[in-house]
Amino acid sequence: VSALNRCHAFVLTGVTDTNKKRCILFKELLQQRFPGKPVFQTSYQPVGVTQAGSDIVHEISTLPAPLYAFCGIAQPELFHKSLEEKSVSLSGFMPLKDHQSYSPSLLKKISTEAEKCGAKGLITTEKDLVKLQEHSFESPCFALKMETHTDSAFLQFIMDEMTKFSTPPPLHRKQPLSV
Repeated sequence: VSALNRCHAFVLTGVTDTNKKRCILFKELLQQRFPGKPVFQTSYQPVGVTQAGSDIVHEISTLPAPLYAFCGIAQPELFHKSLEEKSVSLSGFMPLKDHQSYSPSLLKKISTEAEKCGAKGLITTEKDLVKLQEHSFESPCFALKMETHTDSAFLQFIMDEMTKFSTPPPLHRKQPLSV
């Protein structure tokens, strides 16, 4: 805990309606224990989808329906909730353990479950899609593209801190020789 005294600020990430009250309490605790250090909050918002093998971002509304969702992240329920909030039609959902490795047998299991559910494609996280680059599915596979949202005070804080560290030292000019 004493190492936290060296930080310039705190950033609480992934703030949602579900955990907002807990984040407010934690923010108050940080402000009591570390007065003068700002506490910022960020959230993640879905902004579109990409298809495996492409960097083009498409509107979520253009997805085929229904899709079979899967992910290997720490809180898979947040991914599922993001899909629901964006009205993505799902035929099924397979939460996996965080940092899941994708073996051929697991890929087959995902494909089989999606087919059983009548899915027209698959959807996962950007993190998981990166791990699947060398694999392919018979159905199209999409990733939900997320952006971090912060308030302007956080961005201003970053700019101010960068200025402190990037200001060059004063130049020491040599006086011209007088002849």
